[in-house]
Amino acid sequence: MSILVDETTTFIVQGITGREAVNLTRECLDYGKGAKIVGGVTPGRLGRDVHGVPVFDTVAQAGEREARIIGPNCLGIIVPDVIKMGGIGGPARDAAKSYTPGPVGVISRSGGMTTEMSSTLSAAGLGQSTAVSIGGDAIIGTSYAELMPLFEADPETEAIVIYTEPGGRMEAELARWVTENDSRLPIVAFMAGRFMDEMPGMSFGHAGTIVEGKEDTASEKIARLAEAGIVVADEISEIPGIVSDKIATRAARTARTARTARTSSSLASSPGGELGGMSS
Repeated sequence: MSILVDETTTFIVQGITGREAVNLTRECLDYGKGAKIVGGVTPGRLGRDVHGVPVFDTVAQAGEREARIIGPNCLGIIVPDVIKMGGIGGPARDAAKSYTPGPVGVISRSGGMTTEMSSTLSAAGLGQSTAVSIGGDAIIGTSYAELMPLFEADPETEAIVIYTEPGGRMEAELARWVTENDSRLPIVAFMAGRFMDEMPGMSFGHAGTIVEGKEDTASEKIARLAEAGIVVADEISEIPGIVSDKIATRAARTARTARTARTSSSLASSPGGELGGMSS
């Protein structure tokens, strides 16, 4: 189930006349039920169109507002078999191979690794409810923690998988949110770039991997996530097994709670207002 976009969602593409954006627009129109791209923005190109999508000079011309920003430096959002917003998964035929409908929400700072993790889950029979590439820059529009309430409210999402890196404080924000809100969703994470702890000054290509202090290091982030009950896998290949176990454990716990509730209700409604039961 979608947490941000579905086949009825309208959106715009900024820089739509650029070479990559022209291709991405076509891919979004071709995937699933077809994205409803209502406009694109490139200053000085008012009046043109890209694959039938009208081009405007400014966002103000294209619409009165935008509701949520994903990115920058991201590949967008995908709801498997329904809609693709951005370059996530590549061409429609390739995205259809990597992403399948299912119960796992995916959030990743890396666009390419969003697909890698989702493909790994799909191969193990674990489809995705929604996968979001949130971007690898130091400042982005929507973080892990800001997406959590949306996944929490989605009855079809049963677990979350995140891909993260050293640098920034988004993981601390996520850990705090999970703890304070007693999240119902088990979360499994993969921390890339652990080698950076042994190589001060080294960073990935993402601007967000700038380590400004000890709290930004991989080891500190792993410890903080673990304290919040978030399992950090050593390898991506381990993730499907961990997720399956977490979903099964949660389902068993829910079933036990339901049985206890039914038993309590039966006892409370016994004749005479007294607890029912057998006696020797």
